[in-house]
Amino acid sequence: MRKIFNSIDIGTDEVKLVTAELYNGKYNILCSTSVKTSGVRQGLIVNLVGITNSIKKCVRLAENKLGTKIDKVIAVIPSQNISFDIVTGKSKVTTEDGTVDGKAIFNSIGNAIKSKITNETEIVTTNPIEYKLDNKTKVKDALGLKAKEISSRVVISSVPKKNVYSVVNILENLGIEVIDICFSSIGNYYAIKTPELDSKVVAMVDIGEEKTNVAILNKGVMIKESILPFGGNVLDDEIAFNYKTKDADSRKIKEEFAVVNRKYADVDENYKCVNRINQEVIINQYRLAENLEKKAVEMLKSIKNEINNLTKREIGYIIITGGITTMQGFNTIVEELFVRNATVMNLGIIGIRNNKYACSYGVIKYFVEKLDLREKKYTMYGDEKIEEIMSTRKKIGATGVLGKVFDKIFD
Repeated sequence: MRKIFNSIDIGTDEVKLVTAELYNGKYNILCSTSVKTSGVRQGLIVNLVGITNSIKKCVRLAENKLGTKIDKVIAVIPSQNISFDIVTGKSKVTTEDGTVDGKAIFNSIGNAIKSKITNETEIVTTNPIEYKLDNKTKVKDALGLKAKEISSRVVISSVPKKNVYSVVNILENLGIEVIDICFSSIGNYYAIKTPELDSKVVAMVDIGEEKTNVAILNKGVMIKESILPFGGNVLDDEIAFNYKTKDADSRKIKEEFAVVNRKYADVDENYKCVNRINQEVIINQYRLAENLEKKAVEMLKSIKNEINNLTKREIGYIIITGGITTMQGFNTIVEELFVRNATVMNLGIIGIRNNKYACSYGVIKYFVEKLDLREKKYTMYGDEKIEEIMSTRKKIGATGVLGKVFDKIFD
């Protein structure tokens, strides 16, 4: 059975949408689109008209690629003012042979979170960390085992309701049903999740446009997160301050010319532009790299301190993602500063090689894992719509060279 899912990540810089197919246990990317965001500051929606137009444009592009309408998504929501709790709940096992099924697990989790439901907050994630069978045996995975009663110990995360409904209401006003919600840190983790990572304490860092999310995951479960008030815009500001460049030029210089480590800079490479006071400026790549490297080191030191503030546990891996991590030389700075077990994310998945799609892809994997835990079968597209999507792919496949590479290159 083909299962197809959509997810949308509304960031400060871009809106990203990914459509993935799960078939025979493997994920195939059917579509990935992104558009520049309007109306979002530090991950929070501040202009309804602006962000609505951005979402509509992104969805329209995706629909054109897929050849069918998008009316269901998993949505990434802001994690500002997140809180974590550990709760427990019990449920009777009602199967005839006493086998623990998805229903029993789901009911035990539901009973666990009842005491944490309030009018002010919304529970976003519920992650079981262990189960107890008949109040005796502790196990990590209870599905398929024998018991009369199951108890679940669960980590839950909650945010103010406005975080959730600011996103959900916009999407539903556009005729898009939100099937599930998730946080970006969980999405980023699940994009690269492995059994090795699941056995360790992992620091997941996402350097966004205007903020940086630092999350701690213990054995695959997010237990803490904080948000630092800086992002890739620090480098834009540094360029603008030193050369008095316009905002658009500062960004272009950062993305197309600058390197963030002197080792990778060319002393003979220059960039010319007219700044905001109508002066022609010549920017030397090496000298620019000196300034940007200092700023990058400052940012990473702040991130390192925040990781230490969040947990005293031994960190197995530190994984860093975000727009500026793709700048030449950034990974070298990370490895030098953190010494060991720290690296820049390398997504490397056909159709979404750019790390900016990691979160959107990961929340789909997280959603599917939840379905498996509850023994539920679900797809956002029925047979008729799946046929439309497959038909669109076949049509593209008949157009020559483009068709031959369609399954490998999407963006």
